[in-house]
This record gives sequence, structure tokens and C-alpha cells, in this order.
Amino acid sequence: MPCLAPNHTMAQIYNSDLTKGIAQNAGIQISREVVPTQLAEKVVPVMETNPALLRVCNFIRGTEANNATSATAYTTLTDRDTYLTAVTLSVQKDVTSTSVKSYARVVIDGANKDICVIAGITLTAQSSTMTLILPAPLKVDRGSALTVLNTTNVANISAAVVFYGYTVENIKA
Repeated sequence: MPCLAPNHTMAQIYNSDLTKGIAQNAGIQISREVVPTQLAEKVVPVMETNPALLRVCNFIRGTEANNATSATAYTTLTDRDTYLTAVTLSVQKDVTSTSVKSYARVVIDGANKDICVIAGITLTAQSSTMTLILPAPLKVDRGSALTVLNTTNVANISAAVVFYGYTVENIKA
């Protein structure tokens, strides 16, 4: 380990998925070697330490709401960061529905965000599906609801949503 001057401290790694990834991807033999848990003052990236982190869904949750209602598909954990990788929103309505919109809603930085919206065609039977595959994972607030919401003046509408994502333990956050 390099010698550091007394006024230099090393940054601690609090993300357990990252330290596991370092051990696995660097081929560290845990029985014989210590997995690094600190970063030096200068860090030179030399490898992707956890390539599986952004590629594995560990939750798929869905629900549906009828007429002018909302429903919660999933409430994010309070002790982990939650990232969405995809969302599917499906809507079916009859010919009598007017002023219809269905939303897939999440909470980001304390504010509601509608990430998928399907507008209904007034006085027309309709069946629509939208799938949003996110190019980069979308972090949503801890302890927040992932919901489907319908708005309508006259209603015979059903909307279903499925959220795909993963959680990451971050001890210090």
C-alpha cells in the first residue's frame, strides 16, 4: 500500500455491489487476498469493475387501474437505490371514453414524473401499448411509488403498467 502524507485520507467504497464486482472481475482470491475498499487520491480507471450491474433486472412489477383511478405497482425500498431500465404501458378503452390519458408515473428528486403517456382518441375504441427501453438506467427516489394513473371525463378504460429495474445497496446514502 502506498505511503500517504498524514493530511491525505482515502475515500471509502460503500457500494457492496462494486466491491463484489472488483473481487470477481479482477480475479481476486478472497481466501488469500484483500478486496480493496478504499480509493487512493488519484484513481486511474483500468477496467470495468462491475459490468453486470447495469444488465441485471432484479424486479419486474406490474398493476392495472380502471377508469379514473391510479394503482401502485411497486414501492421502492428505503435502504437501496432503485433504477428503472424499462417501462411498458398498455391502454384499452371503449368508444364512450372522452378526454382520456394514461400515465406511468415515478418520483424523481421529490417530483412526480410521467415517463410514459398514452392519450386516448375521443369517442373511438382504442388499444395501445408503449414500451420505453431506457438507454441509461433511470434513478428514482427511495421509498417512492411507481404507479399507473388514468384520467377521463367519461370512462370505460383500463391501463396496465409494468416496471423493470434493479436495486443497488449503497450503505452510506
